[in-house]
Amino acid sequence: MLNQEFLIICIIIGILLSYCLKPCYKFFVYQKTVIKFSKKLPGIPTLPFIGNLTFLLKNKKTDKTYRNDKKLIMSIINSKYVFKFIDTFNYHANVLVKVLENKVDKGEFDVLNDMSHCIADIVFETLFGIPGKNQQGTIDKSVFHIESLAELGYQRGINPLFHPDFLFKLFSKHSKQWYLAKTEIDLFFENLFAAKTESNSKREDNENKPQFNFSLFDQLFSSDEATQKWTKDEIKTHLLTLYVTSHDTVHGLISFSLLMIAMHQEVQDKIREEVNEIVGDELINENVLNNLTYIDMTLKEIIRLFPITPLLGRVTNDDLKLTSYTLPKGCSIALLAFGVQRNPNYWIEPDKFNPERFTPENSKNRPNYAYIPFSRGVRMCPGYKYGLACLKIIICHVIRNYELSTSMKMSDLDLYMNISIHNRTGYPISIKKLKS
Repeated sequence: MLNQEFLIICIIIGILLSYCLKPCYKFFVYQKTVIKFSKKLPGIPTLPFIGNLTFLLKNKKTDKTYRNDKKLIMSIINSKYVFKFIDTFNYHANVLVKVLENKVDKGEFDVLNDMSHCIADIVFETLFGIPGKNQQGTIDKSVFHIESLAELGYQRGINPLFHPDFLFKLFSKHSKQWYLAKTEIDLFFENLFAAKTESNSKREDNENKPQFNFSLFDQLFSSDEATQKWTKDEIKTHLLTLYVTSHDTVHGLISFSLLMIAMHQEVQDKIREEVNEIVGDELINENVLNNLTYIDMTLKEIIRLFPITPLLGRVTNDDLKLTSYTLPKGCSIALLAFGVQRNPNYWIEPDKFNPERFTPENSKNRPNYAYIPFSRGVRMCPGYKYGLACLKIIICHVIRNYELSTSMKMSDLDLYMNISIHNRTGYPISIKKLKS
């Protein structure tokens, strides 16, 4: 039987044809051999930004590293800091409302592009502390290059032929774009670290003037634990990972959200009623977020149908007995959240959009692990509170200003998996301005 490290490598690089790789089996038998080999792998140093391949191998050292790193990051992206980002969420949601005015009464348009710019501004500002201006027509080249490298990194990561640098340079039409983006991103972070160092130096000269920075970069850079624990390259890797995963998942989810709301008028009416009653014309604050129960149910249903992490990787800690066979201890497995959350054993009419299935009454007898949109356990998504707060605020701003509609039906959806789940047929909606 193939050992766990070999299987993990196969999954990561997209090689599922294990039959073709049997001659390599002996080479990968021992963990030391795998780690030594993976450190010398040519080509992609990150997949796309999550660190060296050994970071994903299941062993005591890397598992402990992951746990410690995640613990530190989650201590920053917790409720306290999420609520400090609410002003940023509100500001860019307001900008989005103004941008959408140009689409009023002009027929259907794909909302994905507008959502992408809005979320890029939010994530860029909350991660790096730099105002995002993509919605205002100023596309930051750093945002462009990060998103470009993320997309190319994903495509390169699932194509083993392009892993070696020399093959990628020779045969990929995107190689020049890849290396240009990588160079520009390195320069962006070099300038970011230099500016932060200079800012800290000036602060020491002005100790009596308090300064407050709430971007994740500021918090990581200012954390003694982080600066003693991580190099600048490691901080850069963590921030890039968070940017890519946050932007791709949140802008996809808000696009699905507006499409589903446009598709289901009765849901839209209930959301608008809740927004008018609880929020009114005010900006959304912490207390308001916690009271948006119907929007919360709606988002849960959207994330059930379109999970942000459609594929979850795990390793069995003990022998796992299934109906017809047993998975041995140390076996690598891939769990399809998309399938789990549409399993008819736990969900009535699983392909139907129905937020009411998340009422307390309808949820009480459902197994906890029938719903795993952010994963569970130590590998749970660290930014889920951030994402949900952002989604709720955008929905509130849009719904209290516009009536949404679409000609698309649930049967028209054509889903595919990238970093998260997307729709090939787009997210077409039309909007009408609501009367004050």
